[in-house]
Amino acid sequence: MPLGNFRVRLKSAVEQLAVGRGDVKSRLFLAVTNQLVLANVPDVPELPTRFRDELASILAELTARNSPGQSSVQVTLHGMRLARAAGYAERIWTLYLAFENFTQTGELGE
Repeated sequence: MPLGNFRVRLKSAVEQLAVGRGDVKSRLFLAVTNQLVLANVPDVPELPTRFRDELASILAELTARNSPGQSSVQVTLHGMRLARAAGYAERIWTLYLAFENFTQTGELGE
């Protein structure tokens, strides 16, 4: 299954969120802009759309606001409370766990 890029990018994003410097917004910004927006989720029949859909949802929500001269992720995070940003970090962690479980067992779990 050609999942290497997605797997590597998702793992790197989780590592950034877990051990990166700064508050959760700073780590989330770097995880999203340096890893997740570059992740190539292959459109292969073996990969459930659940993973593609969840990543697309996270990215759409974190790029919802625009302002000239600034990254849409940066603008969206600027007005966000830390608790909400932490919720996005948790969604990325959950996506990572579900994906790893799927690649190891072939099962989707819950």
